[in-house]
Amino acid sequence: PEDKYEALQEGALVKLPDDRLFVLMRSTIGHPVWSQSRDHGKTWDDPKILREKDGGRPFLHSLSPCPIYDWKGPEAGSGLYFALIHDEFDFQEKKSAYRVRGPLKLIAGRFDPHADQPISFLPPQPFPSRKMANACYSSYTVVEGEGVLWMPDAKYNLIGRIIGSEWFMEEKEHTK
Repeated sequence: PEDKYEALQEGALVKLPDDRLFVLMRSTIGHPVWSQSRDHGKTWDDPKILREKDGGRPFLHSLSPCPIYDWKGPEAGSGLYFALIHDEFDFQEKKSAYRVRGPLKLIAGRFDPHADQPISFLPPQPFPSRKMANACYSSYTVVEGEGVLWMPDAKYNLIGRIIGSEWFMEEKEHTK
């Protein structure tokens, strides 16, 4: 970046079905970054840029939170995950890492035990955002088997949005 300050911040953790931990972090380099631990967090692999899948397109992201959740709940290790990203970044814009955050997109992912990046993601899908800015500081609860993503709205209200199975379908499945 222009100020030569590189940082990884605000890691969000999920448990993988094989008991590894996966962390997704915001960064100053224009991409969300991930790492994994095979020993319950004692040591971590070198961080890597988040991609749709091994060798796939890298996601873009400003210095903004990029939360990730297990669709079935925080300790489930279900193999189904979703994250919120912007998937846009202007590498030519001065101070681009700190620019106004754009619209949110949801990326739904599935565990792939054979891949280097253990979660493979579907292409980003537009996710309705609030008008003034985006609420990436979110939380997620599962009540009676239904997941609800909670986001602040203009710092006064809390909005809940059900995250259903439709987010995890491939495009061709939507048209069936």
